[in-house]
Amino acid sequence: MVNLDDYNNEKECFYKGEHYIVRDNGAIMRLSREGKRSRKLDNEWTFGVKNSENGYMIFASSIRVHQVVATAFHGEAPAPNMVVDHIDTNRCNNRPENHGYKNDKRKGGYWF
Repeated sequence: MVNLDDYNNEKECFYKGEHYIVRDNGAIMRLSREGKRSRKLDNEWTFGVKNSENGYMIFASSIRVHQVVATAFHGEAPAPNMVVDHIDTNRCNNRPENHGYKNDKRKGGYWF
């Protein structure tokens, strides 16, 4: 099991209008909205919860953790048809080095 505090680097990003801090171990923390009341999951580090239907780690019922991590460490997708892919096929491994953007219609051809 990966420890939330076992990391070397943190980055910040905005994803779907929310502000996150992201660690290179795949952990994310959504920050409270400025001037608004904190929500239940704000300001807490998490790896997310595994979705039993598709195997992805999910945060706040619909945010896929790998998309937040990829946005923080690799930037937004370079083209609209590019998706975040887990290079090792393990959908629970959300370390940035395990993510690459690829065309959603073909295998290979990663863009980091």
